Amino acid sequence: MSKKLFAFLLTACGGAWAQFGTGGTTFDVRHTGDYSDQRRDGRCVIRVWVDDEVDVELRWDKIRMQSVRGRVGRDDGSECNAPLQQGGISNFQFRGIDGRGQVTLREQPNAQNGWASIVRISDSRRGEGAYTFELTWDWNGQTYNQQSGNWGQPNFNPTSACRNAFRQRLRQDNQGRLTGWVNTASRTWQEGSRAMYEGAANVRTNSGAQEQINFSCAVNANNRTVESIDYRFPGQDFFGKDNNWTSSNVLSLCQQQLRDRFRLDFNTRTVTFQGTPDRWVDGAVERIMGDGYLNSGGRRISFGYSCAGDPRTNNLDWSDYQTSQFR
Repeated sequence: MSKKLFAFLLTACGGAWAQFGTGGTTFDVRHTGDYSDQRRDGRCVIRVWVDDEVDVELRWDKIRMQSVRGRVGRDDGSECNAPLQQGGISNFQFRGIDGRGQVTLREQPNAQNGWASIVRISDSRRGEGAYTFELTWDWNGQTYNQQSGNWGQPNFNPTSACRNAFRQRLRQDNQGRLTGWVNTASRTWQEGSRAMYEGAANVRTNSGAQEQINFSCAVNANNRTVESIDYRFPGQDFFGKDNNWTSSNVLSLCQQQLRDRFRLDFNTRTVTFQGTPDRWVDGAVERIMGDGYLNSGGRRISFGYSCAGDPRTNNLDWSDYQTSQFR
């Protein structure tokens, strides 16, 4: 699944992204060479450009920049050696490194704010200013179950469970034989006890061709189960074998509705959706996130968009977008 610089979801989306709220810009931080989900000594160096006043929120390994006043900021190479875990955090430290304005830690990660840190940057001078700050913490290896409120680390390895489910599904579907792992599976989002894992594997198909298959799993740590397993061959979108469908029109409906909105909001028909959007299934809902740009009045305007719909009935529930920058 590709990563998007301009990603957002409204509270109506559900899932971990909903905790970020509306507006602003969300992006994935880079992973350092020694990055690990299980690392006990976490460290992130956040590098951003800010014009006026912005809240910078770190949740897991994603950052949201929310404008308080002025323009939304932009990333300049932020990186982490571990995710900010959903619990078990201690000795959380903030250190400002450089920047011409004021940088303050507003909130430390805790259960009430969904285990996020929030730093406010106030830049009163003309134009953009570059800022760098560091966040460090210790993790005790435990996670917090937001549904039951209990601490603990069950004897359940979601990465292994995802891999095993993919191997079993591949065998059941008679699609080929697993020959090796490319990316064994890493967590891409988490909300409470539920998380999404993605990976890639080399598979020799029944025709003898060697293919790389991308797969994703929805894992529930509460009941220690893999709720769904999706995979795709090169050139295909993800499809869920636990659902009785292999393709849908949700994406085309989403983009058509957005074209109609852009025509009304910006009086333009020149809209470009860039690359392949992220698509995944959450229960009976297909969710889509992507980005693109449009031309209006001589300006090129970048935007992020998200949609949700029912792939079984090919109905679009909603769509939304957020403009990000003007050139």
